[in-house]
Formats: sequence, structure tokens, C-alpha cells
Amino acid sequence: MVQLSAIKEKLTWQLIVVVFLFVAAAGAFAAFFLPLRLETRRLDGELNQLSQAEQQLTRIVEQRSGLESRLRELQGSLASHARVVPSQYDLQKVLNGIRRLTDFYGLKLESLSSEPLQVQEGGKVGLVPISMEVEGGGIMPGFLAHLCELLPSLGLAEAALAYVGEGRFMLSLRGELQVVLLDQASASGFELPELSSRQLVELPVDAFGLPFQFIAQFLQGQVRVLGIVNSGGQKAALIAQEGPGRWMRVGDRLEGAVITDINSGAVWLDLDGVQLQLTIGG
Repeated sequence: MVQLSAIKEKLTWQLIVVVFLFVAAAGAFAAFFLPLRLETRRLDGELNQLSQAEQQLTRIVEQRSGLESRLRELQGSLASHARVVPSQYDLQKVLNGIRRLTDFYGLKLESLSSEPLQVQEGGKVGLVPISMEVEGGGIMPGFLAHLCELLPSLGLAEAALAYVGEGRFMLSLRGELQVVLLDQASASGFELPELSSRQLVELPVDAFGLPFQFIAQFLQGQVRVLGIVNSGGQKAALIAQEGPGRWMRVGDRLEGAVITDINSGAVWLDLDGVQLQLTIGG
């Protein structure tokens, strides 16, 4: 009680005013300066972010010329690919291009067909199976190389080359044409390049041998020499092949074979480099 009364005696109205002012000042500081400090920190953070963004923007501006150049390259590459990669709407143009290429090489297109489109990769690209058979001379490798150049998106799954006699070959191809899937045909920029001549190396016929069916007809008696005459130095042979015989001389052709000599007892034939002898009666 004595201490409490001593405190009351010391409390004066001046001291009370001072304490009140101190409390009021502390409240004003808490109400004004503390939020201001928090706002200052927030603004400092935003300034740091803006500074980083400015640095990135500066780097982008410095790289602008290089990026623009790269963009032009990509646009050019995209346009170039659009010209060589067909869409699903260009299939007929591709088939016509193959026909035109075979005519350009003087080949005979025995067959050319395509199968229905196979959609892949979420509907962005597709595959069209294509098969063909081409007959012609020894320029088949040149034709095949030109075909791959003409249609770079054509992947060959199988290629078979066979010799069919008389300097002729049969090329069988099976492949898949990759196409880009577009919403409308007008969006396609595919164009086949112009065909141009080039230096080609022909296949050597003797490297393939001769199919047995060409020789079998001579070995199995299907071709027979019925008689040989020599009149005034002119030799002729009566040769029958599954029917009435006919007179033939040196240089005449018989089923792909060329008569090279006629003597008193036999006829000599050259069948693509293979020498055959037919005697009278056989």
C-alpha cells in the first residue's frame, strides 16, 4: 500500500501527458511507418524483377538480328520442305510424276498402284503404300536414283531387279510415301521439279546371267531344225517351233536368240552371250 501511494504521489499531470504522447507516437509509427516499410520492400522486389526483365530484353534486342536471320532460314527451310513433301491431296500428282519419269527414261510401266492412306502421329502425317513394276534396259539404277531424288519422302521397303532377256530388266518396287495431312488442298505447296538429262551408266547384261526358261525351250526340244540347205553359198535352215517350220538365215532372230552360223549339220545361236547349237532333228 505504501508503494502504491508513493507512485500516486509521483504521478503528475505533466507525466501523464508525456506518457500519452509517447504512446500516441508509438501508435502513429506502427500505423504509418511499418506499412510503408513493407511497401518499400515490395517495391524493391518489383524493381529487382523489372531489372532482370530489362536485362533479358536487352539480350533479346542484342540477339534480334541473329534471331531474325534464323527465322528467315527456318521459313525458307519450311517452304522448301513444303515443295518436296506432298500432302494427301497430291497423290495423283505423285503418280503422274512417276509415269512421266518412266517415259523420260524410255521405260515401260507395267503396273503402278497405291493403297489407302495410313494416318500416323496424331493425324499430322500419313503413309501411302505404293508399288510398281518397270521394264526396260540397263538404265534402271539411274531411273531408281532419279525417282528417289524426285520424291525424297518415298521410303523404299523393297526393290528387286531381274533380268528378263534380250537386254531387258524388270524392276519391282514397293515403298511408302510420307505425306503431310492438310485441311484443304490449297494449303499444299508441293511441286515436282523439272526432269533433266544426266550421265548414266548401264548395267552389264552378262553380270546377271540368263533365265533358264529362255534356254529351256531349246534344250527340251521345243525348237527343232528340220533341214539345212546351201544354195549358191546362201545357207538356210528350216526351223520349227511349236508349229510349221520356216526358213531362216544368219542374222535372223529366234525367240531372242540370233542365228550366228549355219553349217552342214547344225545351227549356231547367240542368246545374250550364251552359245547354243541345234542339230538337225534336235
